[in-house]
Amino acid sequence: MTVQVCSQCGFSLDDALNEASGLAALAWVRTNDHGRTTTQCTLCTRANIRAIEAHLDQEAWSTAR
Repeated sequence: MTVQVCSQCGFSLDDALNEASGLAALAWVRTNDHGRTTTQCTLCTRANIRAIEAHLDQEAWSTAR
């Protein structure tokens, strides 16, 4: 049983409740910043995508090409 809780809005998914919750959790974003792990639901990720991209290393962008 895995419960995912959004660090931004507090929304939660429990994959033990139904298969749809487990599949929806695959689209969530998990980040690790200075040892602190945060999880964001799809709605919060969409709302904060620019801030997430701003925290990526420049190397990630230069090697992707």
